[in-house]
Amino acid sequence: LQRVVAHRVRMKYAAKLKFIADESFDEGTHIDRILRSEHVAQDLGDE
Repeated sequence: LQRVVAHRVRMKYAAKLKFIADESFDEGTHIDRILRSEHVAQDLGDE
């Protein structure tokens, strides 16, 4: 893939490509689950 990118942008060398997993969706789901929990619902009951 690195070679393909270098060729497409017409560069002799391209930076090393490093892919990391995006955990933001999992974190958002976790926070959403917490906000919907009974304990939080009790605390937010007056609002």
